[in-house]
Amino acid sequence: MLNWSPAAVKATMGVGGLGLMVLLSEQLADAGVAQPFALVFPLAFAPAIVFMLIGDVRGRAWARRLQVAAIAWYASAVLAGLGGALQRGLPRHDLFFLAFVAVGVWPCVVAARALARHARGQPPARPEPDARFAPGGQPAVLRAARGKWLRVAAGMVVFFGIGLMPGYRHDNPAMAWATLVFCGLGALFAFSQIAWPSTLTLDAEGFETATFGRRHRTRWADVAGFGMVEIPGGHRMVSIAYAPGYRRQRVARALAKNLSDAEGALPGTYEVSGEALAILMERWRLWAWTHARPSDNAATA
Repeated sequence: MLNWSPAAVKATMGVGGLGLMVLLSEQLADAGVAQPFALVFPLAFAPAIVFMLIGDVRGRAWARRLQVAAIAWYASAVLAGLGGALQRGLPRHDLFFLAFVAVGVWPCVVAARALARHARGQPPARPEPDARFAPGGQPAVLRAARGKWLRVAAGMVVFFGIGLMPGYRHDNPAMAWATLVFCGLGALFAFSQIAWPSTLTLDAEGFETATFGRRHRTRWADVAGFGMVEIPGGHRMVSIAYAPGYRRQRVARALAKNLSDAEGALPGTYEVSGEALAILMERWRLWAWTHARPSDNAATA
């Protein structure tokens, strides 16, 4: 369904929920409802919570029905918020928060299209990894997608500036503080990803991950294969099945196996993500095996 990373879901659906919270709160306040924030907050963020918790849960009818309900609720809330903004004459701050709401529409459309394909019985298209990272003599270095984080950071900075507007802070202090906290933390996280992007290096010997200066290397000989696994929360990651003779980190691997049915996993946040990344890494592993020296194959058999 919505096979995105948790950060992408939070960034889009969270911004959309914030926009709905402001628009619906103002609409209820105009209708004379006291303390509308407590009522609107859980309703505005309900679709975001659904997608963050269940993500891409395949083969489960209850998850699909819940996603359909989340999309329908978001669409209804958008229409209600837009109607209220039109009644108020579309003041300037309403236009800002309608832009928030538009950001949240994007993942809803993606999920709706995936649900429609499932209803028609169409299997999801098999992704093909980028040819730039194909197995060969030169290492392939995959970096975290900076463009996505640049867009997230720019949006968060703009919305943070809106929260600092004196008029808005005076009229809606609770909303202004919510905007400052959410968008401030979001901007800091996005800038950290831009300044120190994580990398995944694939070469003839194995693969190496590097995040915030910390590196971890795994040999192809220690891996039995790659696939996809759902972690708690419903999000899918690249799973790692280690070779029977691999003895390192046995306690951590056993714990991960109990939690997610995989001994290890990689996030889908690189230039090639999701199932395409699992396919690419499996090709590298097989290529390294076929191109290894006979003595190396004998030693790892």
